Amino acid sequence: MAGEADRGEMRIKRGYILSGLVMAGFAALLAYAFSQLLQIQKSLATYTGENMVWAITKTERDAGRLAETALTMPAGSTDTADLSLRLDVLYSRFALLADGPQKKYFARIPGAAEIIQRNTDRLPQIEAMIKAGPEQFDPIAIYRALVPMRDELTKVADDATIVEQDHGGAQRDQQLQSIYLIMFAVLGIMATGAILSWQVVSNMRKAERAHKALQEYKQQLEQTVADRTAALREALESERKAKELYKSFITTVSHQFRTPVSIIDIIAQRFIRRADEFTPEIIIDKAKRMRNASRRLILLLESTANAERLDESGFQINRQPVDFSELVRNTCAYHQELHPELELVTDIQDSETFCYCDGILVEQILVNLLGNATKYSPAGKPIEVTTEEDENEFRCIVRDHGIGIPAEEADRIFTRFFRASNASHMAGTGLGLSLSRALAELHGGTLVFTSIEGQGTVFILTLPKVAQHATA
Repeated sequence: MAGEADRGEMRIKRGYILSGLVMAGFAALLAYAFSQLLQIQKSLATYTGENMVWAITKTERDAGRLAETALTMPAGSTDTADLSLRLDVLYSRFALLADGPQKKYFARIPGAAEIIQRNTDRLPQIEAMIKAGPEQFDPIAIYRALVPMRDELTKVADDATIVEQDHGGAQRDQQLQSIYLIMFAVLGIMATGAILSWQVVSNMRKAERAHKALQEYKQQLEQTVADRTAALREALESERKAKELYKSFITTVSHQFRTPVSIIDIIAQRFIRRADEFTPEIIIDKAKRMRNASRRLILLLESTANAERLDESGFQINRQPVDFSELVRNTCAYHQELHPELELVTDIQDSETFCYCDGILVEQILVNLLGNATKYSPAGKPIEVTTEEDENEFRCIVRDHGIGIPAEEADRIFTRFFRASNASHMAGTGLGLSLSRALAELHGGTLVFTSIEGQGTVFILTLPKVAQHATA
């Protein structure tokens, strides 16, 4: 009996040892599969193929846009500003393709590097065609020169896409093999564990289930608390930003109260001192100026005193269908009246174009841009205001020929209270541009700029469009 018991105990021990070895083997297989997955993940994390496809695709699209711009130029037009801007963008795209990682990547695609270099060499020729004098300027020739470039870049983009598809397929196959290994190892461990689990006492299983349920409940509570805390933080942050935006708006607009009041005061003083010198026509003209200044003051007061626009949901905007061209035209006229010595050149569309926006806030953006252009431009230099539109958006472009913005400070120009180093000696709060961009983004638009120090700055305000029938 004792010998049989010993043999039974030995069989049990052998079973434990065998099960342990089997589980160890499956665990080693599982570890190997996981290591393969980690290697695949590391390879994907450092792989830049998709970025390269994006880079060549953007280059091809920019070449196409430049060609379309040349093709659609009005007959007889010699304005090459838009062509030059798009050519500069295309130069930057090719410069990116010639950078180290991009260059190495496209060198692995047959013919891609030669195509990129060949089209890079074409750019100076196209630039010369754009900068040619009025008699030699030929948009159609520019378009014809760009068509082969666009087609060749399209081929490179297609080849790069195919390379990426092949690479992605190989990665997926390798990943699938690792997943199969993991599944096999997990199933093996589970099967071995099932063989050993009969030795576990039922109350231990119940205790484990109870402990697991308790842990899950604890995690649910922690997740609920974390979600509510995050929501509260987000609400507090939104409220803080809304209040900061409103305070910036109040601060910026309040500086403009003095202008209409000064106009009314000056005209009134002239009436008092030289009442007998004014003819009825002059009186009517002065009265109109006083009424315009009064209306301007009322609009400013409405913008700042309407406190219910700042509530628990943030800074609210009163969207209405607005004639965008008329809004720009009136703002320019008012600015010209304030600065009669200023040469303000406008190119504003005459057709009615409607924008779904808050007219007072959009006017504030334009006032800030015109005010900055006037402040930072020397006397005698014109300020140019242009409006454009396409199917989806309006654009107002304000260009000056002033002191410009230092390149190293361009990324901070929209920061609150920041002022460029070459403008620190001039009066200002540093709030105007920060507020203007925030108001543009509230409308779903953008405010961007380009600048060359010592030559001037161009600000572009973009706002979303609404169809004319929606304004009825």
